[in-house]
Amino acid sequence: MTDTAQETIVDEEAFEATVTRGDLVRIADALEPVVDEARLHFTTSELHASAVDPANVMAVDSGRYEIEANQPAVIGIDVEELHETLHFLASSDEEVTLRYEDGDDELTILDNNWFDTASVVDEEYIRDDRDLDDILERIDFEVVGTAESWEFAGSINKVALAASRGIRFLPVADGVLTEGDRKEFNEDDGGFERVWGYQDEFDADLERRPATYDGAVSVYSPDYLEDLAQALPTEGTVTFYTGDNIPLIAESSEGPRVVVAPRLKNPVEDDR
Repeated sequence: MTDTAQETIVDEEAFEATVTRGDLVRIADALEPVVDEARLHFTTSELHASAVDPANVMAVDSGRYEIEANQPAVIGIDVEELHETLHFLASSDEEVTLRYEDGDDELTILDNNWFDTASVVDEEYIRDDRDLDDILERIDFEVVGTAESWEFAGSINKVALAASRGIRFLPVADGVLTEGDRKEFNEDDGGFERVWGYQDEFDADLERRPATYDGAVSVYSPDYLEDLAQALPTEGTVTFYTGDNIPLIAESSEGPRVVVAPRLKNPVEDDR
């Protein structure tokens, strides 16, 4: 694109920020499994985003990333379009420039050889953000551990493929056992019962664990845990927090944090 064409996009008063491509992709990857639109919060030196899914079951914080911007701004963005636009840039550490002028219906993303756009959404119509720090401060987590991100996500995805309505995490000697449920017919009473028939174990360094399993088991929806695994970067480590009937929080060393609320204790019996 020529210099003249670039100048027609915005004028000198437009918002402009420079961000590393990989950081912008990480933000889009974290948001895309959770919401269709979100706010991008810019200061002159930092960018972050957070969002809550429409069912209030899952929330995400993208992490905070260094930028250079000419002014602070809050821009509502179509997450799917942003994700699709940036998909092929995931491995790049080069910088891109974001440009937006108040009243435009698109955010422009450019570098020296390429540009594209993502639709802007009026931020007044986007659901309120959620402060995940508030959750961490208010809940006494009974299990806290750290694992390789790819192992944590891989264990979830493996069990979620087969699980019926619930997944739970049990601390074991050298890590965590991921269990998925299924319905099994009980010939004695002629009805179905829940059994934990699908299992996978991943290595983890447990900072905190309960004395027994009974005191620290929550059940989570397989679909939401798959979204959680998708939102986390595959590189780095994940610190996870869970316990008895409380949310699961997964915090990536690369920035994003995701929280998923627990299901009812008997997801097989609960058909809602």
